[in-house]
Amino acid sequence: MTGKTTRNPLHRATLLLILGSLLPAACDSSRGASERARENSALAVTVEHAVPANEYTVRREYLGRVEPARQSQVGFELGGTLFELTVEEGDAVAAGENLARLDTARLEARLAEAEAMLNQALSARQYADRTLERSIGAAEFDGISGQELDVARDNAATAAARVAAARAGVNSVQVDLGKSVLTAPYDAVVVRRRLDEGQPVAPGQAVLDLQELAPAEVRIGTSGDLAASMLPGQSRQLLIGTRKVRATVRSVIPLRNPSTRTVDVILQLAENSAAVPGDLARLQVEQTIAEDGFWLPIGALAEGSRGLWVAYAAVPLAARPDSMNGATHYLEPRPLEVIYQDTSHVFVRGALDSGDRVVTGGLQRVVPNQEVRIVEETAAHVEHEEDGS
Repeated sequence: MTGKTTRNPLHRATLLLILGSLLPAACDSSRGASERARENSALAVTVEHAVPANEYTVRREYLGRVEPARQSQVGFELGGTLFELTVEEGDAVAAGENLARLDTARLEARLAEAEAMLNQALSARQYADRTLERSIGAAEFDGISGQELDVARDNAATAAARVAAARAGVNSVQVDLGKSVLTAPYDAVVVRRRLDEGQPVAPGQAVLDLQELAPAEVRIGTSGDLAASMLPGQSRQLLIGTRKVRATVRSVIPLRNPSTRTVDVILQLAENSAAVPGDLARLQVEQTIAEDGFWLPIGALAEGSRGLWVAYAAVPLAARPDSMNGATHYLEPRPLEVIYQDTSHVFVRGALDSGDRVVTGGLQRVVPNQEVRIVEETAAHVEHEEDGS
């Protein structure tokens, strides 16, 4: 009798059901193990090799403003009524040229009166002089007494004094007439007209604003050490807008501004500079400073204690067969002092050695002695410049 195996359909369905329930559990277990492995893996960091430097170059920028060589608000010493203005805004005038005139009718009347008083005094002096001459002649023959001769001499002296006073009165009115005409103190251009004809003018009140027709100047507040190196006659390059212009150091003001602690340097622009008073001017100065240290990215620094900063150096780990997180280094804090900072890097000195691997960012995620793995190494930047002041 030949044997024959009979398969039970119910038993087969039960096996399939059990296998179906075990597969998802196995997948979930595998996925959870993978996620736990990722969570326990060492932090990935990017480092930069510390390269020593023995100097750094600083480019500092100092701001100033273009000023006219001379600028004046001119007016009359005397009060009166403005009779005439002979210039308009924008007119170029020469030194001594008439600009404006007051109404002088009252002064001309005073002058006529003073001249009449002078003529009267001159006539009186002539009479007194002739009387004195006759008295002297008569005294030689004892024709008059000594007292009468003394009176004649006194009258002549008084008449002479009155002539001098009358002449001074005429001169005073003539001076006032001269001051009733406003003239240009130097070659200039009229930049503002403040009054019109017919308006009353007080003594000293500004009538016109003048700006000298001469190469403009730039006044720049600089640091004390830079001011000491800028000598009169020295040529410097300035930036006015986007234009490069040449200027000559005219003088260094020996006074430090109490609020900004700067020293003013005045530079005279070249005649072809086309600069307008009020323009901003920039003086850029490069200075190389000898100092031993290292350049690091700003992101490599974390705040330390007692005013110092900290960088984290990645130190190699000793081989450990039981290490399961892939760590290759641990982080060691190195206290540093910042010597100079530009827009993206800092020049520091402190507990760094040449070739140290310094973590360049993400320091908010690390703590001292934390184990990490290096994923990228970059070369250090050696030269840096400052773009701002």
